[in-house]
Amino acid sequence: MELGPYGTVRAMPTKGPSGTVTRADWAAAALVALRAGGPSAVRVEAIARTLGVSKGSFYWHFADRRELLETAIAAWEAESTEAIIAESERGEDAADKLRRLVSRVTRSFDGDVAPGELMLYLEAEREGVRESVERVVDRRLDYVAALLVELGHDEAEAQRRAALAITVVVGAYQLVIGAPGPMSRRSLSHGAFADTLFGALTR
Repeated sequence: MELGPYGTVRAMPTKGPSGTVTRADWAAAALVALRAGGPSAVRVEAIARTLGVSKGSFYWHFADRRELLETAIAAWEAESTEAIIAESERGEDAADKLRRLVSRVTRSFDGDVAPGELMLYLEAEREGVRESVERVVDRRLDYVAALLVELGHDEAEAQRRAALAITVVVGAYQLVIGAPGPMSRRSLSHGAFADTLFGALTR
């Protein structure tokens, strides 16, 4: 299953044919847990049970839970930010890149949405990962703002519009998770929402 931003979550990895669990297995399982339930869901005991190994095997690969959580967040950043930016960069010009980006990040409006990334924002301070989460948000804001500058907006206005875009998307996902009925009744499908948001950003 796809691992898009706020998107559906693929199945938890299990032990390989040899019965061993590698660092990569732990990291992949932690990412699945992160996407499903946020930082607080990345628990060594729970992941060990899912992988079918003892908690002690964890310490062959990671110093502590914090290292595992930071590894999961780095993977989330790579797949939910850098990979999507790379996909958007295939556009012909700034407008095409922005349209690709908006379409991509609203795609899950028409399907299941996992709450994990939303929980990242709520739990970042408590779980000690605020700096990592802020780095990702800065990267997203700066990328959108750079496209808007190319489209003719001054830097300050571009930054404001970028912040508006990300705030709208995060808020929309909260509604998709907690109150999907009003969204669907107003025909706020991925395509319609993407068109409206793109228009608001570029006019």
